[in-house]
This record gives sequence, structure tokens and C-alpha cells, in this order.
Amino acid sequence: MQKNLIAFFAATAVFVGAATGSASVDKSAVALGGIAPGMDFATVKAQYPDMRQIDDDSYSLGNGFVIELGERNRDIIEEVKVFAGANGIETPAGIGVGASAFALNDVYGKADKIEKDRYDTEYKYYTADRSMKMEFKVIDGVIRKIVCELR
Repeated sequence: MQKNLIAFFAATAVFVGAATGSASVDKSAVALGGIAPGMDFATVKAQYPDMRQIDDDSYSLGNGFVIELGERNRDIIEEVKVFAGANGIETPAGIGVGASAFALNDVYGKADKIEKDRYDTEYKYYTADRSMKMEFKVIDGVIRKIVCELR
């Protein structure tokens, strides 16, 4: 009987933790400017023919908008990031650099992980299978950088 009660309470704790914990984001939400991690590089190249190569695996699409190719598979986008505001680059939910950090909770819910540093705070959201991540760097309550990546 005691083993059954322990199992019951353990299962309840897991269920309650999942119900009250942070919600995962849908894979379709992990994108910037219409580019999602895992996309084919040729597709992005056709969409942004004037992209400029920064180094072996990074390309600038202009205005602080950058993609990085996968280390093992150079035909796919591993990371998409934006770090300049007022360029119209947003997540599918309409969050861009320069937006208030309060919008994150309204749009995505509680972050899966929050890392505070001396000058900034990073809010991290993962997909349910943890294969993708969105990260928002916030300074003084304003989103300054957004990164979407394969994990």
C-alpha cells in the first residue's frame, strides 16, 4: 500500500509540474523573417540573393539579420538571429528586436529557462521535443537580440 501511495504522489507531482510549468513553443513559432532552423540553404539563398558571406558558415542577410549553416550538414540552416531593431525581422508571432520583454510572456508564456547576467537577461523557449530553441536577450526591459536554433 505504501509503495502505491508513493507511486501515486510521484505521478501526481510530475503531472502537476507539467501542468503548471512552462509551456513549450510550437515548431512553427521558431523562425525569424520567414526563415526557420532546419530550412534548406538553397531556399534561403533564393529568397535573399544579395546575402553576404561573413565566414565559413555564417551569412548576413542585411540589417543585423544573420544565418549560420550546420557544421555537419552545410545544406541546412542551423541558426537564425537578429540583433538590430527597426528592420521588420520578427518571429511568426510578431516579436522583433526593440519590443518590450513583457510581450514574451503574453505571446509565449513563461520561459523554459531564464538566465540573468549583470547587464542582461536571456529568456529561452524550447519546442516540446527540445529539438529547437528560441532565445531572447533583454537589456533594460527591451529585446535586443533574438536567436532561433536547432539543438
